Amino acid sequence: LARELRPVVQFSFLGLALYNEQTHAVEPHVLEATGEPVPPPELSAEEQLTYWVVQHQAPLLIPIVENETRFSQEMTYLRCQGIVSTCSLPLTTPRRRVGMLLAGSREPHVYDAKDVAFLSLVANQVALAIENAESYEALQHSLALERDRMRNVEASDELLRALATVLD
Repeated sequence: LARELRPVVQFSFLGLALYNEQTHAVEPHVLEATGEPVPPPELSAEEQLTYWVVQHQAPLLIPIVENETRFSQEMTYLRCQGIVSTCSLPLTTPRRRVGMLLAGSREPHVYDAKDVAFLSLVANQVALAIENAESYEALQHSLALERDRMRNVEASDELLRALATVLD
């Protein structure tokens, strides 16, 4: 994703966070960062930028990270990565809220309405890809369980045939 976006969107940091609506857990992923690899801070869901974006289902532009008073630990993390401005977008499908996509730049006031419009299209595609991958994984798991069940039925059937000949 980072490689494909680089020619069309300016960013020094690209990340996404997956959101679980049942548990309210947020799983952050750094896709690309120019600074030292530092793990994102561990916070409760309600303290996170992701939670805000997911709950409001709206893009959030932060033109100067230093001036943002919300999400203080995440802003500190972004500053440590050298990020000065960000554009955060909800990852949403028609079926559910998937998480958030975040692009960050080392320059102030980088992202505008055109970037939001384009990145919103990207975010929609990313959300669908994530949901499809999760559905595929769940389908593969269900298929494996069904195969195990069929093997058990076949084994039981063989046992019953063997017992039937002994009982006859």
